[in-house]
Amino acid sequence: MIINTQSLTTLTQRNRTSRRSLRLFPTIAYALLKLPTLLALFIIPLITLLAASFSSAFAEDRVLVRTSSGTSKVAIRGLILDYTGERLTIRTQQGSAVGEYTPDQLIEVQTDYIPPHTSGIEALAAGRPADARAHFQAALKAETRTWVRREILSQIVKTWLYEGDYIAAAEAFSPIYVSDKTTFHLAHLPLVWSAELVSESARITAINWLGDEDLVKNLVAASMLLDDEQFAMKARLAFAEQARGGPVPLRYLAQAQQWRYRLASPDLTQTEVARWERTIDDWPESIRGPAQYLLGLGFARFDEPTRAATAWLWVPLVFPDDRHLAALASLQAAEALASAGDNQLALEIYQETITRFPGTLFSDKAQTRLQHLQSK
Repeated sequence: MIINTQSLTTLTQRNRTSRRSLRLFPTIAYALLKLPTLLALFIIPLITLLAASFSSAFAEDRVLVRTSSGTSKVAIRGLILDYTGERLTIRTQQGSAVGEYTPDQLIEVQTDYIPPHTSGIEALAAGRPADARAHFQAALKAETRTWVRREILSQIVKTWLYEGDYIAAAEAFSPIYVSDKTTFHLAHLPLVWSAELVSESARITAINWLGDEDLVKNLVAASMLLDDEQFAMKARLAFAEQARGGPVPLRYLAQAQQWRYRLASPDLTQTEVARWERTIDDWPESIRGPAQYLLGLGFARFDEPTRAATAWLWVPLVFPDDRHLAALASLQAAEALASAGDNQLALEIYQETITRFPGTLFSDKAQTRLQHLQSK
């Protein structure tokens, strides 16, 4: 896995096997030939498990960090013991020294994934979320590293987001947050950012979840019910509490959720929307996407279609994992450009919405709008 903390998160995998573990196999195979058949039936599974453990134990992680001066980089090789939103802990190659590094010191992190994890990433990239989820669940059973298990769970969240199932995504995300309250996977907390994304069945579950002791379930439910007249006040209070005292990334997301009901307020001003824009600029890129969607609504409220389109296009660019929100933002960007008279660019974005987000409600709408604009 490669995580580039200077820009957008990038994931790659190398799927290597430790050379030392490979050297064990000729010796093991020869020994097995001399074992009685029944004994071999018990020994072979054990050897297989040990070989997998050797492979994991001898796999080498690589961390690229900034020096204290900030002007140069240092590569550290060893075994990552844990990686949270607060720090990465690694035991170096020497086996005794343990180093700790904060997120602002990290430039790049590399590790090896087990095969089902890699297969899951490939299946999700190919647009097969159910297949990907099956691979990730298999990886979750085999993977022993806690920090990589959190990564696998975040990938499972993405498979549910791909299908627009925010309830299942919340259930998958909850153990990530329990394990690490500061998690850098918070960008994939499956909050809902538009009432258009809430199904009736999801709304019923959200009503039961609102106020739950499980913070993830409570906040996801609040995001679903924020525009619901009956439950809006309780939902607002859930986000107000987190905006005041939650972990920093969660505080940002809760603050942005509060903007949703400000958008419906008659006393919203252009100055306030401009303040949102400046606020978002100070946030980590990984959590800006949904806030940019709301910023676009703010610009549209004051008849600034080009600025609205620019904000909306941020979402499919940097936050495509919630493909339904990304499709909605892309559709609205095209509509805003068409209203501003930029029909050519609107046509291109309608087409991109159709191509990138097939099977969503908004790609179907984009197809209808595209045909209508072409007929003019």
